[in-house]
Amino acid sequence: MSFNRTAKVTMVNNYIHDNVAAGLTTEHLEDSEIRNNRFERNGSQGIYLSDARRNRFSNNQFDGNKVAGVFLACAIRYRTPEILCWDNSMSQDNVFENNRFSNTPFTYTIGVDRAANCTAADFKPNLWRNNQADVAGVDIEPQRYGYCVRHE
Repeated sequence: MSFNRTAKVTMVNNYIHDNVAAGLTTEHLEDSEIRNNRFERNGSQGIYLSDARRNRFSNNQFDGNKVAGVFLACAIRYRTPEILCWDNSMSQDNVFENNRFSNTPFTYTIGVDRAANCTAADFKPNLWRNNQADVAGVDIEPQRYGYCVRHE
């Protein structure tokens, strides 16, 4: 499933499973609600969020996704000679609440670079609240790129 350049989506009560890559891929998703879904056994992440803002993810189940439950990323501008994102395109100001994660290496992982990261004064961290998991998430080099997720 994919939402690209989309806003105000409500995605409820779906079973998304056994995809080769991510179960749900978004590029610039805004002001949407993703709730009460199951993301299971996907080849990379349950959800891949690129340049996503002000979305709410609640009461979802993530089980057996190969890399992570959620991948928070920036929007890629160039792939060569090095991967470089569009300026300030890091996913931000999203809320993850009351989700359950199991049998996955990480609850979330982060994809940042020098053009799009979590250090800008106007960056709004993603909120991680009351999620249940048997593993943690990981911020990549927070001393260099900042913390992209705030835990409450």
